[in-house]
Amino acid sequence: MRSSRIALFVPLLLLLAPQGHGQFDALPDSNATWATGFWIGPGYPFDGWYHEYDPSYPDTTISGSTFHRIRTTGNFGGTWYDGAIRDNELGQVFYYPPGDTVERVLYDFDVLVGDTVNNVFAVPGVADMLVITIDTIPVNGSDRKRIGIAPLGGGGTFATAHWIQGIGGDGGLLHTCGCVGVSGMAWLVCMTDNDIVQFGSNVGGTGTCEIHLGVQAPSSSADPFMPVHDPVLDVLNIAAPGSVEVVALDGRVVAKFFCANGMVPTSGLMPGMYVVRFEDTLGRVQAASFLKR
Repeated sequence: MRSSRIALFVPLLLLLAPQGHGQFDALPDSNATWATGFWIGPGYPFDGWYHEYDPSYPDTTISGSTFHRIRTTGNFGGTWYDGAIRDNELGQVFYYPPGDTVERVLYDFDVLVGDTVNNVFAVPGVADMLVITIDTIPVNGSDRKRIGIAPLGGGGTFATAHWIQGIGGDGGLLHTCGCVGVSGMAWLVCMTDNDIVQFGSNVGGTGTCEIHLGVQAPSSSADPFMPVHDPVLDVLNIAAPGSVEVVALDGRVVAKFFCANGMVPTSGLMPGMYVVRFEDTLGRVQAASFLKR
């Protein structure tokens, strides 16, 4: 009698057990945008990239598989083809870098703690990553799986990067940290799915990530919003009158001003990275990041 109970119990456990890739795709398959920030350190410029599925040529076939082409725009100008990605619907996302001859693992959500994910596309190169933690975090009202990883052989016991299901990497779409130490830091500033912000300073709001980091899509204004922090006067130069909100990277609004003379005082802010949202007198809203030294 006991064996029959076990026979019934085991299938029930299998039905109740959480599946590896959960209720969300590893990444959206259309109409998604990302903004990535990167900064080396004092004395260096702040870089930003706006990623989107290429609206002109969205799909391409490579070795018999369908990939979504990525188009990237930099905050210092220029737009380029940035490779292509595919979600195999089993928890893995693969990336085909420009000029490469093989696809690389970009994310893997079908893993267990202690697993090794080999040949991950990472910065500064391909790396084997050890799964350190697995948990869930709330994303716009829903729980998403989060995978904490670190370079294999790095000797650490804490995650140096995370993959968030349905969002991407917390270091940016294409910027998983694959080394123990690296000059500079990269982070995901914004992610949208179907024009709804899923990650960043305005979760649940509408729009795309192109307004972040002073990056404009090629079809948008050629005169991007680029606030400049003056460390001597400790002000943020906006160069136009309007309403300003300063937002910490965790989403908290830390200051609000009406900027009449194009300068916003920042003496009350701690050093670090911030996002500034600016609405001019015509009602146009833009956003960008700035570094308070």
